[in-house]
Amino acid sequence: MRHKWLEFSAGAFATLLSAAGYLCAADSPTSAASEPAGQSAPATPPPAAAPEVWPPGLIMDGLKDTSIGKEMNDLGLRLWGAAEIGFTGRLTNGESPLPLRDYDAPRPDSLRLNQVQLTLDRPYDNSKSFDFGGRLDLLYGGDARFTHAAGLADHIGGMGNDDFQWADLLQAYGQLWFKTGADSGLELTFGKFLELAGSESAEATNNLLYSHSDIYTFLEPTTHTGGMAKYIFNSQFFAYFGIVEGWDVVEDNNTAVTYIAGGGWSSKTQVAGHAQTQALLNIITGPERTDDNSDYRTLTDVVINQSWTDKLTESLNFDWLAEENVPGIAHKRADAYGAAHYLTYVFNDYVSGTWRLEEMRDDGGWRTGVNGDLYESTIGASLTPAPSHPQLKNLVLRPEFRCDWSDNPDAFGHGHESQLTLAVDLIYKF
Repeated sequence: MRHKWLEFSAGAFATLLSAAGYLCAADSPTSAASEPAGQSAPATPPPAAAPEVWPPGLIMDGLKDTSIGKEMNDLGLRLWGAAEIGFTGRLTNGESPLPLRDYDAPRPDSLRLNQVQLTLDRPYDNSKSFDFGGRLDLLYGGDARFTHAAGLADHIGGMGNDDFQWADLLQAYGQLWFKTGADSGLELTFGKFLELAGSESAEATNNLLYSHSDIYTFLEPTTHTGGMAKYIFNSQFFAYFGIVEGWDVVEDNNTAVTYIAGGGWSSKTQVAGHAQTQALLNIITGPERTDDNSDYRTLTDVVINQSWTDKLTESLNFDWLAEENVPGIAHKRADAYGAAHYLTYVFNDYVSGTWRLEEMRDDGGWRTGVNGDLYESTIGASLTPAPSHPQLKNLVLRPEFRCDWSDNPDAFGHGHESQLTLAVDLIYKF
């Protein structure tokens, strides 16, 4: 399939946008429902909402009285973005990059530009019998080396002698919506989109903490390229099935496809506008190694979210990853599995706190290079200094303290079985 999915989605998205002027009503869509199932949603309801919802944000505010802004509004288009800078300091050890870390691993003890993300989207309106939408996400910064999908503009945007990826087309997908009932319908997604599993995301704005969990880093992909059908039965149940190229590839490294499937249930009871209880199941299975079409890698992912009150939320994410005939593993199947627990409390509009605790087992070290159990505990805060200010309401500061440890005495290099870090990031949504 190679680049066909992406070329098709980009072309289809452009066609849809050009047609929008003839098919859309003058007002913008009423339902921002253009996210693939289960993605771009935090593990738990977000900390205290600002007086106005983001996106779209400051860009569209600045364009609203211009001819361009009015045309975009007529077409249902939105342009918005976010920027993140961060610092991770080592309290123990002296390893660089940080062992067993990913997004925040390069250049510890230095200020980093993590990501600047710019998004153009058209959310479809799920109140209509038929509608269409789409989304393009451009990302620039150090995170691009981890979000990049192989075969799509490899090694672009490098700085100086840095051969790593510094720019990435994070998402490029189109969507079709077919309403089948009062609160049911079929959503078709085609192109490149963020993976559906887990409680965390490549987008900084959708995470409760600066650093990522081990299970997100080592057991889950970042993006898929392909097609997916999601059916919403009612406000409580949905299911989806898709065929994609594989884990983090646009140009596949073999000739087999990967299958994604899953579903979700939400309780009727709501707390602060969210379902009080939510359960999600995601399965990804297919051959992922180069020139290997038979040895399947299978991820089973379960997420359970619970809103105890309008201030206290809890989430549990369980992952089990298995792959057949992994080189270097004595037995036929390699396994890695783990669970991450999140507890978040919103104190007020200015401050919320999150505690993450997780354990992960990597049998044979095939995912991390460490044969043994990995543990991690992170305590962090989300600080919004001016939640009512027109320009500063979307400025968020997130400090965190993290402790990693293992039963493997050399897990963190040179005889270290633990690692302590103190980090902070700054996010501005515009």
